[in-house]
Amino acid sequence: MYFDSDIMNLILEETLRLPIQYTSLCGKEAAATDKIPLGTKVVLDLIECVENCRRHRLYVDNFFNSLKLLEEMRKKEFRLSGTLRENRLQKCPLQDSKVLAKKERGASDYIITKDIGVVKWKDNKVVCLASNFECMEPMGQAKRWCPKSKKKIDLPQPGIVGSYNKNMGGVDLLDRFLSSYRPKIKGKKWWWPFFTNTLNMAVVAAWRIHREMNGQMSQLAFLRDIVMCLMKSERLESLPTPRLGPHTPKIEMNLKKDLRC
Repeated sequence: MYFDSDIMNLILEETLRLPIQYTSLCGKEAAATDKIPLGTKVVLDLIECVENCRRHRLYVDNFFNSLKLLEEMRKKEFRLSGTLRENRLQKCPLQDSKVLAKKERGASDYIITKDIGVVKWKDNKVVCLASNFECMEPMGQAKRWCPKSKKKIDLPQPGIVGSYNKNMGGVDLLDRFLSSYRPKIKGKKWWWPFFTNTLNMAVVAAWRIHREMNGQMSQLAFLRDIVMCLMKSERLESLPTPRLGPHTPKIEMNLKKDLRC
């Protein structure tokens, strides 16, 4: 997710960090109601293009995730995980975050109900995650710096946290690539940011595919190649247009002044 002026672009990505679908929010929508929150509606709209839902796992941040979304995704047979805001727990019987924050780093609490797991884990602060296909297991280890012992220590880490950290962040990575060589040409038309951003996204996606196919080009070199190919392309010949005469009326000098046009 990234911001471009007043336009928020929401991007669905695959494992290779390639954008496969995106939409833009330009203001309040009438379709977003209390029954269907905006975050839930956006995710449901973006996944319409995804085929073979059982083969995919989706990861979202706390702007989108909710227990309602997890239920809807389970009905559609999509697997989804993501961070969850405290005010969306819906009175879930977990330890209070203030109580958990007083415990040692690595402490956690979880609950599973209706095939939905919710986990709280203390790192530097308490984080909350929810998923409809994973929870605590398999437990992992996270290396963290300990100020008291002045060395790195291993903390017990729930499986959902490790999975989220491993697979999330593609939008941020795409955001960095887009901002590296963003088009500088500005326009006064309202649609211009959409147009330039779409072209920029297509170039980044093409470069990522090139790198995945063992290409060694840098992003700048790839962009230069595109520009050179466009400059060397044949120029389209314009069709000849009929020559028009002057648009000003011809003045007859022998006419009287009041009869001239």
